[in-house]
Formats: sequence, C-alpha cells, structure tokens
Amino acid sequence: MKSDVCSVLVFGLPGSGKTHLINSLQEKLPHYERLSGGSLINAALTEEQRDSLRALSSSLVIGNQEILVFNYWRKIAEDNISHLFFDGHLMVRSSKEETIIPLEVIRKLSPRLMVFLDVPADKILSQRVADASRPDRASQNVRSLEEERCAQLGIFTDYGKALGVDTIVFSGRDIGALLEKIEKL
Repeated sequence: MKSDVCSVLVFGLPGSGKTHLINSLQEKLPHYERLSGGSLINAALTEEQRDSLRALSSSLVIGNQEILVFNYWRKIAEDNISHLFFDGHLMVRSSKEETIIPLEVIRKLSPRLMVFLDVPADKILSQRVADASRPDRASQNVRSLEEERCAQLGIFTDYGKALGVDTIVFSGRDIGALLEKIEKL
C-alpha cells in the first residue's frame, strides 16, 4: 500500500451532500481525485446505481469491503493518485438491517483526515425528496434519520480515535476552514 497518498475520507448519511462537498473542494484543490466507495465495489455501476448496493444483506456488504479496499489501492496505483477524497459510508442501511463498516476496512484506506458531513435530518430528507436521480433510497422519516446520524457520528468519532487520525465534523458552513486543514496535510 502506498502510504504517501494523502487520503481525506468524507463520510455522512446518504443525501447529506458528500458529493457536492467534494466537488466544491475539488474546485479549490484540483489535484485531488475523488473515489466513491460504491463505484470501487463495482466499477460497472454508474453513480446513480451505486445506491443499489445498500439493498444487500449484511454479510454481502461486509464481503464487498475487501473488493472496495483492493480496488481503492488498484485505482491509486493505476492512476498514480497522490491526493484523494474518498466518498463513503460508515454504516449501510437496507430495508431489513443496518451494517456497520468495520474499523479494519477504514484502517486499510490509510486516511490522513476524516471528515463527517453533519447535516440535520430534516434537511437530508428534503434533499432526498428533491433528488429524483436516486429514487431507490430507502424512505426514512426525520426521527430514523436522526438516529442514524447520531449512530454514524459515534462510529466516526470512535474510529478517528482508534486510528489516531484527525477528524472534522463539518456542518457545511465554513468551507474555508476545512480547505485550510486539508491544505496543511
């Protein structure tokens, strides 16, 4: 594994705006590439189709994580990537169960910085309703989204501590401070 890669892992609930945040960061930091967890698991999927991966059983979600890690490092090597934003999830919810992505998977991505895009549940819900490009997202109410947000935020905090990696909980308000932190990596 290439330890000199500057990897910024961006987490948050589906529909929180991770892709939008990464696109905004890339405007200021064009030397950063973007890799999506779902796209790494199955390169044949389009951005819109990646959400279908959330319908898998917990055992299949966990099994796919080794594919993700393998393709992450393969893509870095093939494209000679030195700086990247990784768009991923710490928990995958299907209609039947929630699956926490194991700490070891995150460790294998060798993050330099982890960012959690913390968006209020009601805003996520309204963004999901407005996003017709991803109709297969499981419908949730504000209460269940808030529970998932709190759970993922707890996982994020625990993983950052366990890995000894700097973490930022980003509310979307001050992108300048986030850019400053990333530029210092």
